[in-house]
Amino acid sequence: MKIFSAQQLLSTWLGTIVFCLLIVTVMAPLQVNAQTSASAFKLAPETRVKISVVEWVETEGDYKEWTALSGEYVIAANHQFAMPIVGEISTFGKTVSQVALVVAEQLKVFTGLTKAPSVSVQVIQYPPVFIAGTVEKPGAIEYRPGLTVLQAVSLAGGRERRNNQFDRYSDFDQIRYTGELDRIDLALAQQLARRSRLQAELAQKPALVLPAEFEQQTTNPTIAQIKQTETTLFNTRTDALRSQLDSLSELGELLEREIVLLEEKMVTQDRQIVAAKEELNAVTKLYAQRTVNVSRKTGLERVVADLESSRLDMIVATMRAKQKLSETGRDAVSLKSTRQIEVSRDLQLAETEMEELIIKRGTTRQLLRATGGLIAENNLLTKLNEQGLTYKVVRASTAQTFTDLSEQYLLLPGDLLQVNVALSFNEERVARFANIGTN
Repeated sequence: MKIFSAQQLLSTWLGTIVFCLLIVTVMAPLQVNAQTSASAFKLAPETRVKISVVEWVETEGDYKEWTALSGEYVIAANHQFAMPIVGEISTFGKTVSQVALVVAEQLKVFTGLTKAPSVSVQVIQYPPVFIAGTVEKPGAIEYRPGLTVLQAVSLAGGRERRNNQFDRYSDFDQIRYTGELDRIDLALAQQLARRSRLQAELAQKPALVLPAEFEQQTTNPTIAQIKQTETTLFNTRTDALRSQLDSLSELGELLEREIVLLEEKMVTQDRQIVAAKEELNAVTKLYAQRTVNVSRKTGLERVVADLESSRLDMIVATMRAKQKLSETGRDAVSLKSTRQIEVSRDLQLAETEMEELIIKRGTTRQLLRATGGLIAENNLLTKLNEQGLTYKVVRASTAQTFTDLSEQYLLLPGDLLQVNVALSFNEERVARFANIGTN
């Protein structure tokens, strides 16, 4: 066995310490930002922690969990959370291990135990990281230990990519808006013709007269088709209403003639009843004188009864005819009223749709004009889209700002990551002059 002297051992030991210090010195810059482990993280507001409290019971030889205290807690904006028995616990500037010691000591004081219970604090949800700028989905993303700038940008949907960058337009948009404008103009022409037809129906005009715009576009096949359609519809609806009213009118005339005939028949019936009664009176006198037998008198009484019964049937028939005549008149009035209400409702809807189409046409025209002025920017937009990105972090916990960061820079809970397009001075001036924006 080789024996070293005390001086050699001391020299070797000192050399080892120096070597370790050199390694620590070299590695320290790489670990400046690596303070995201659960043990080094200082609890911040919005952090959700899980606290478990157990006590060793010597008499039972087992651990007993304090279920009333164990559970999840969220740290408030004042760096505190409320816990049963001990009350408010401050987490300002403390790690999970330090908070666990504070809770254990507080429980020891409040419960009067000779030995503090075992307390463990585990972070189950960190404060979110906020990302803004040139990304698809800016906003809050969930933090996890070791989260880098590149990972955060990926979680936010990656770099912002849109058709014709920065919400500008293309030739396809211009064609689409032109087609949309033509479609709106066609719909307006249809609604204009429809409104004219409904106004003519409401005024009960004998013929449809369309606006001058239709008369001036006689060579346009679409306008001619619209004119023909509305004219045919107007004539069809007018003829249908007229036919229904004519039918009701004819029915009314028939009923009136029937009433006249029934009334004339009742006059004749009344004369027959008078004659029959006069003959019955004469026979009754002769019967009293025993000149005629009883069968003659009974036969005349039967005749008078039949005539009166027949007259009552005529009265009932006349009343029914008058009732039907009245219903026919009401049906005609109701038919006209229903048509007026229907036409008025359709006219109101047509005018509302026309107003909406006019507004939409104005908006589409503005968009069409905008596309014409913005298509020229495509080359600049494409170039901007190919530029690199710059990253800046605003750290709320320390009120510090870090710029020109790499994609591997480690983020901390609560950081605000700002992503921008890397532009030269001239490119940024051109982009801002074009109102493109560089976030």
